[in-house]
Amino acid sequence: MNEPAPGQSRATAPFTLRRGASPLLVSMPHVGTFIPTAVATRITDNALELADTDWHLPQIYPFLEALDATVLMATHSRLVVDLNRPPDDANLYPGQDTTRLVPTDTFRKEPVYRGETPGTAEIAERVTSIWRPYHHALETELQRLRSQHQRVVLWDAHSIASEVPRFFRGKLDDLNFGSADGSTCDDSLVEAVPS
Repeated sequence: MNEPAPGQSRATAPFTLRRGASPLLVSMPHVGTFIPTAVATRITDNALELADTDWHLPQIYPFLEALDATVLMATHSRLVVDLNRPPDDANLYPGQDTTRLVPTDTFRKEPVYRGETPGTAEIAERVTSIWRPYHHALETELQRLRSQHQRVVLWDAHSIASEVPRFFRGKLDDLNFGSADGSTCDDSLVEAVPS
């Protein structure tokens, strides 16, 4: 069963966690849909459709419990803070267009906020209350699994539209293994996956 972070309710916890014993850790940083009221009242109607959410991942991965995998899932929308961005807001894809740590526009380049975007203090608070706890849990679970297994696989689970011209040319592959010029996945694991 997925459990909220210690001391928090399901509605406010930055993540849910299901601990498993196998050497597989699955992170789902963009499945969250929760937006605090104080933030939601400032967001445009288009952004509130949450089109950039990684929808249906829990339904796509129902077999993870049978694999006894550890599953970490975000609860908050990526519009609140994008857990897949560095906390210093450095461009994830240098030289390419990207959304920010606290997005100010959608994948379709529509504004997220009706007026003023979050300032430095508000962004820092979101990093402290949501981003850091998620990444602390991720690191803690990796350390736990590494202490029990010779090798551990971290699967960063996402779903995205087949065509996202803002970021990628043409149609995306159905499944992607590794990226960042081959630095995110060991070649032996990529080669083991049937194409």
